[in-house]
Amino acid sequence: MKLIVTSEKDEASRNMFKLLIENFDFKETNKEYQGTSIYKYKDFYLIKIQDDLIYADYLDKDFPEAELVIFASKHSSKEGRPTLTVHSDGNFCKAEFGGKDYTLSIAPALYIKSALLFYYENQLEGYEVSLEVTHHGPNLNKPSLWIEVGSTEKEWNDLKAIELACENIINLKPIKSEVAVGFGGPHYAPKFTKIVINENIATGHIMPKYVMSCTKEELIEQMIEKTIPKVDYALIDWKGTKSDFRKKIIEKLEKLGIEYRKI
Repeated sequence: MKLIVTSEKDEASRNMFKLLIENFDFKETNKEYQGTSIYKYKDFYLIKIQDDLIYADYLDKDFPEAELVIFASKHSSKEGRPTLTVHSDGNFCKAEFGGKDYTLSIAPALYIKSALLFYYENQLEGYEVSLEVTHHGPNLNKPSLWIEVGSTEKEWNDLKAIELACENIINLKPIKSEVAVGFGGPHYAPKFTKIVINENIATGHIMPKYVMSCTKEELIEQMIEKTIPKVDYALIDWKGTKSDFRKKIIEKLEKLGIEYRKI
């Protein structure tokens, strides 16, 4: 089953919880979780937690039957641009926003591609569509991804954007394609976003340039191990990587027998 997770502390998430129930045939079950009824529609279960989503490290233990965890969330940024984002979760460095230090969750690349393409193909006027790099918790031993609406209170309450996010969740399906992990570039991963939209490639974890001064070499291997299905090759943003760390990336990929492509 697929577990949709919303949070009482997240304005966009609360709105998604409400619209998922109103717009789709979610039925209230006789079970509760953290004081709120659990709802079911087809193979989706919908819950609302009291914590911030980034701290929900317990979900894989509380819902061991979940095959996929979908975080329905707001996106925040200093720039405040209207943005629809998709990403995996985990921490390349110290865990400042949930999860565990130097630990990644399982990134379901084919579902990430599905969510990005849905946003792109049904793009709302005035909104940017983008992948984000892996950058916060929680840490789960389950495939998980984030489907977000941002970046300010205005967008979190924009019913068109909230409805689109809900439709995205319900229409999630793995899109058959080659699978890659990504290295380099900035937070919103523009090169990787373009490639996933336009090519037969899905990305799991993406390591941005800004973490290369604080991460550990073992995270390169963890990216590959924790991207599903099996990684076919790596994409390296050549100008968007630190030269010393790029050398470490290539050495590690060669040891693992993973080919790479310059972008």
